[in-house]
Amino acid sequence: MKIDSKFLLGLLTLMILFSCARAPQEIEDKNLALAKPSKPESVYNSIVRIVNPPDLRGFGNGFFVARDKIATNIHLIAGANPVSVHVRGGGVTRAIQGVTRYDLKNNLVILKVSIEGPPLPLSDSNQVKTGDTISDAGLLARGSKDKTKQGTILGIQASDRWFSTTLQPDPEISGGPILNSENEIVGIEVIEGDFGYAVPSNVLKVLLAESDTVESLAQWQQRDAIRAYSYVEQAKRKLRDDDYSGMIDALNEAIRLNPEFATAYTKQSEAKLYLGGLESEKGHATAAQRHYRSAIDDSNRALQLNPDTAAAYKNRGLAKRLLADSEADTGSTAAQRYYYAAIEDYTQAIKRVPNHVVSYTERGIARKNLGQFESEIGNATVAQRHYHAAIEDCTQAIKLKPDYAKAYHGRGLAKEGLRQQEAKADLEKAKTLKREQATVRVGNHSIGFATGFFVTPNKIATNIHVVSKPGSFLVESVDKKKFWILKGVTAFDVKNDLVILKVAREGTPFLLGNSDGVRIGEPVIAVGYSGGEYKVTEGAIHSIRNSDKWFRVQINTTGGSSGSAILNSEGKVIGVDVAGYPSYSYAIPSNVLKVLLTQSKATEPLTQWQKRPQISAYHYYALANQKYGAKHYEDAIVDLDKAIALNPELIDAYNGRALIKIMIGEAEAKLGNIEKARSLYQAAIKDLDAAIKLNPNLSTTIRTRAVVRIEFGKFEADRGDAKKVQRLYEMAIQDCTEVIKLEPDGFLAYDSRGIAKFELAEFKVDHHITEAKQLYTAAIEDYTQAIQIAPAYPYAYNNRGYASVRLGESKTERENVSDAQGLYKAAIEDYTQAIQINSEFAYPYSNRGWAKYLLGNSETVAGNSAEARKLYQTALIDCDKSIQLDSDSADAYRNRGATKSALGDFEAAITDFDKAIEVDPGDADAYYSRGLAKEALGQTEKAEADFEKAKDLNPDVGK
Repeated sequence: MKIDSKFLLGLLTLMILFSCARAPQEIEDKNLALAKPSKPESVYNSIVRIVNPPDLRGFGNGFFVARDKIATNIHLIAGANPVSVHVRGGGVTRAIQGVTRYDLKNNLVILKVSIEGPPLPLSDSNQVKTGDTISDAGLLARGSKDKTKQGTILGIQASDRWFSTTLQPDPEISGGPILNSENEIVGIEVIEGDFGYAVPSNVLKVLLAESDTVESLAQWQQRDAIRAYSYVEQAKRKLRDDDYSGMIDALNEAIRLNPEFATAYTKQSEAKLYLGGLESEKGHATAAQRHYRSAIDDSNRALQLNPDTAAAYKNRGLAKRLLADSEADTGSTAAQRYYYAAIEDYTQAIKRVPNHVVSYTERGIARKNLGQFESEIGNATVAQRHYHAAIEDCTQAIKLKPDYAKAYHGRGLAKEGLRQQEAKADLEKAKTLKREQATVRVGNHSIGFATGFFVTPNKIATNIHVVSKPGSFLVESVDKKKFWILKGVTAFDVKNDLVILKVAREGTPFLLGNSDGVRIGEPVIAVGYSGGEYKVTEGAIHSIRNSDKWFRVQINTTGGSSGSAILNSEGKVIGVDVAGYPSYSYAIPSNVLKVLLTQSKATEPLTQWQKRPQISAYHYYALANQKYGAKHYEDAIVDLDKAIALNPELIDAYNGRALIKIMIGEAEAKLGNIEKARSLYQAAIKDLDAAIKLNPNLSTTIRTRAVVRIEFGKFEADRGDAKKVQRLYEMAIQDCTEVIKLEPDGFLAYDSRGIAKFELAEFKVDHHITEAKQLYTAAIEDYTQAIQIAPAYPYAYNNRGYASVRLGESKTERENVSDAQGLYKAAIEDYTQAIQINSEFAYPYSNRGWAKYLLGNSETVAGNSAEARKLYQTALIDCDKSIQLDSDSADAYRNRGATKSALGDFEAAITDFDKAIEVDPGDADAYYSRGLAKEALGQTEKAEADFEKAKDLNPDVGK
């Protein structure tokens, strides 16, 4: 039997009840100088924000209960040093003179302060009842708008009259006031994670009525019971850093200092649940069960100390459900007992917190799993009852929190058990919500935005190059309603362009899958900001790079997708998008990210981290990419020089600099600066040699060197140095062959090798026709292999089509017309396929037009003038479309001009040839074709001038 019993990171939601066995005492109001009821706006003047530098965002609230006294939670100040307060409209001040009174069991403390503020009036909390309208008011972090939230009282505990409410818990206002409709205090908020309670105001009245002696804060913090609170806070920090063993160590110390501290036992049970989950993920069932049973023991102790600790019921319920799942996997009937016990614990938690979304959802999952177990042992009727109960629980959770993905998932699985058609909609909704909640936009308005995603509740993964620019960055949710303060960097991997960022508030993490289990052809999706907008893009694993196990993913992503999560069919992260090509992207395997998470250390401020030389190198590399996109090539080279100086091992910088150098070299060649162009090509190869020396097995770099050698070969071909040309093309072929050995599924290497063979054929075609035809045929074979590996790669179709056309032209010249026509038709099919894959790809339209023109010529020779005219007319349509997509294509204008000449429209043809020459003054074919058109119009002298110019540019033109 297989049930979703694997531990899910993020399953545990922090639910802490501070133990409160002490009942509030009845006292006479005459002992207190109570304030008058406040007007709504004036309430904020009585609230302060508790601040613990250097985290000046604040981590809780307090409020004036006398003109020089502030009430707040003990846990907010137990371990903080120094503690400051922030008054609305004022500043941060270290105004705390000491502690006057405190109540350990109720998590309350009264501070004497040197500043004064208007006290809030205390109501009689014994008079509150379920259904009463209440509100909270909090002083939030800088930049946040203070807001009063309305709610009602859901339930009141008999033991201590703590009450639960419908207010959405916010840890930032823990310690703040709960107000009745008269703006009088009826309770004090105690908030941890998604769990909130209110300590009744009469407890605070008791404290105010007692002795007014002042104990210094530092001395008070040394008390064992207060230090126990401090260790619990330390444990929470350990939890945020995924240090579960360290968390348990801190909690053991808290328990040593205060053996009656129920909260410490509750937190310890939570830590053991996490440890059990980690063991379960590793397949260590026995070790996982040991942690789950220990978690039950801790929860039992917490409930002995405080029977109303809802969090302990919830944790114990989870431990029992996970034990039940483990027993169910072996077919043991002990699973039933654990499931029923888990359901009862969740029910007890819900009684104490009637609006607790997690408890409803987890009870629903326990019922669904119990239903599945009953179904598998043949108890169909019982199973259906549990499935229906599970649906009711998850539906209630969704009513309370409409965007809770786990509730939709649980309900969907229960509906699947009942074979209800609505199951699919719930499961899809769960996936959609999870993706949206785990994905964030990272960046700023000066450099733009890319993608990141939560890997733990307070850690985000993205690429280094996304956040390498000096300065601050925004982290915002998909709906742009949530923002996270970026605290800094906990780990980074320069080689793999990965960084883990820590944020101040929690988010919803993705689960990390095992990238070692990824298979070629496996369907995946990319979730991120491709093109600047949130998108979910489908694709598949195409191949796996041998040198570092990076994936090549068949998926179409564009700018902004860097840092996107690549998810498998289970919704788990198996890769991180890092670089893209048309129709394909590279992804860093998730196991690299897993290792990096284990290496997380103390948070380093982002601005300090950005100053590291290796990170600055990424910044200059990213700047170079931007300048390259803007065609500022010289400036891009300067930035890449800086990147390499800062990090001589940044291979991508060498690759990028090489490619830019050949682009500058092409430009210099067109200007006639031959030696400068040649030195740039040579420098590009030298860059790639250096990169390959750093990693001899990195196929991307070897293939890049092949591309550079091809371009260098084309440059030398125009100079006529046959030996040098042949050597460059042959070396390019060798590079591609080496890549294919490293990556047998490397379609780009086959495509590049095809290009090298094609260019060598072009160089030989005028003088060594047999060799040329063999090379054209070999190129077609390589392109065909690339297409078989990557059927969605449009460039290979375009390239194969062009090679077929050139082979066809060579056969036409030898009067093998039938073979030529077959090749032209095959080329037209290839160009059509490229267009179907990418309708915005301009080249295949122009090339298809040329193939139709050639096919039309062969039909003309054969006497089929009507068929030829049809082909010419459709060729014009193709050329028009190409020019529409790319108005700077000399080929498209020249091809259209030739087609118009074939149709007898010589004037229009000359106009197109003029445009082709304007775009590329070195286009010998355009001059020659324009000469033919002018000759047809009787413009003999002008035609001769064009013929001469064409011969100057290319002595073999027209042959």
